[in-house]
Amino acid sequence: MSSYLEAIEYKTYIDAPVEEVFATITSAQGWDAWFTCGTYLDLESKEIVFRWKDFGADKITTNESAEIKEFVQNERFSYSWHGGVFDQPTVVSFNLRPQNKGTLIVLEDRGYPRSEKGESWFMDCACGWGEALTLLKVYLETGYRYINY
Repeated sequence: MSSYLEAIEYKTYIDAPVEEVFATITSAQGWDAWFTCGTYLDLESKEIVFRWKDFGADKITTNESAEIKEFVQNERFSYSWHGGVFDQPTVVSFNLRPQNKGTLIVLEDRGYPRSEKGESWFMDCACGWGEALTLLKVYLETGYRYINY
C-alpha cells in the first residue's frame, strides 16, 4: 500500500478558449480576478504567493507560498505547495485541452500522506477544488467574480 492517498482529480468544461484559461491561471492578475486578493506570481523565479483576504464564510485571511514546477504554454501549469501542514508538498496540475469551442481543464492535486491529517486535508481540498473550478468557470464564462461577504 502506498504511503500517499490517490490524487484529487476534477474535470471541468469552460466555454472559453484555451489561451484565455491558461492566461488566467498563470498570472497574478488572473488569479485575483476570480479567486485571490493580492497574489504574487513570477514565472521567471518560479514563485507564487497566493493571498486571500476575508475569503469565504469563515472570512479567512492567509498567504500560501508555492513553487512553479511546470509551464507548457496553453497545455499544462503545475506548482507544489505545503499548505502549511505537511513535510512534503502536494503538486497541483492544471492540464488544458481544446474541446468544442472551449477548454477541458483537468485538475490534479497529489501527494497527500496516508494519515489522519492527510485524509482530513485531502477531503477539505477535494471540496475546495470543486468550488474553485466552479468559480473559475463562472468568471471566464460570464466575467462575474463571486465574493461571499
